[in-house]
Amino acid sequence: MVKQTERQRFEDQSNHYFAEALSNPNSWLGTAANLILVCEKIETEIPVLWKGILDDKSELPTLFTHPEKMEHRLLDTYLMLMGFAMENILKAIIVSQDPNAYKNKALRQKKLPADLDGHGLLELAASINFELDAEEKSVLGRLEDHLVWAGRYPVPTKPSSYDHAFAIPSRTSSLFRMYTNTDIHTVKHIIERLQAEFHVTLPKVAGYPVAQADGEK
Repeated sequence: MVKQTERQRFEDQSNHYFAEALSNPNSWLGTAANLILVCEKIETEIPVLWKGILDDKSELPTLFTHPEKMEHRLLDTYLMLMGFAMENILKAIIVSQDPNAYKNKALRQKKLPADLDGHGLLELAASINFELDAEEKSVLGRLEDHLVWAGRYPVPTKPSSYDHAFAIPSRTSSLFRMYTNTDIHTVKHIIERLQAEFHVTLPKVAGYPVAQADGEK
């Protein structure tokens, strides 16, 4: 019998950890909780308009056209982090539907399965039959841009991404940062609905290993 090398043992352990973490909904929920915790810490630094969001229900759009201002950059970053939190919650729900299947896929493919590899929030929501109203679809569509580039880079990976400013008015572009002052409330409401409808609980203190999902012993 060929003796297993240190490198092989390390690869086996890495593959096992990868598959275990990927197939555990709590891994995704713990990351979502961490992201939301960071967002809560920077919320007070976002423009004044957003601080009173729960009291201000107007639908008037607000244009942020001065990206050099700190609070405007923080808004982009905030929405990027909340978008990643949303993505992790959606993927936790998808994985929870058949953890063993995802574990076996991960062990076999040694990479993220195709349905978990991407930032399409609308597509992820559709895959679990999560119904969204027009406003919620608009917000998730805009968050998708933040997950791909806005908040991460000063420009998208190609100039054609700016077409969203004209072709899809509900999405964002660096030419015209358009949001409504209920967007943050809508993002939080979607997260609350996901938790209630699919019986998932975000851990209060996220760590590794993360807390058990709601109902687990």
